[in-house]
Amino acid sequence: MPWSGWFSNQAKKRKKVEPWVMADVSYEEELHIEIVLRSIVNYIDPDEVPDLISALSKDVEILTKFFVK
Repeated sequence: MPWSGWFSNQAKKRKKVEPWVMADVSYEEELHIEIVLRSIVNYIDPDEVPDLISALSKDVEILTKFFVK
């Protein structure tokens, strides 16, 4: 898979995440996020799941670069 190893490579490059960058998420918000992600995964074709994971990980990388300097 094209995105395998991405997380371990990014972990090696990533700087310490400052406390002001971390978000406080309640259990209710976390549940809503999980429900939305599960509905997306159940709706799309199984062959497209790796592309979804890759797109989400790229978004996280972009946001991390934007907020952690």
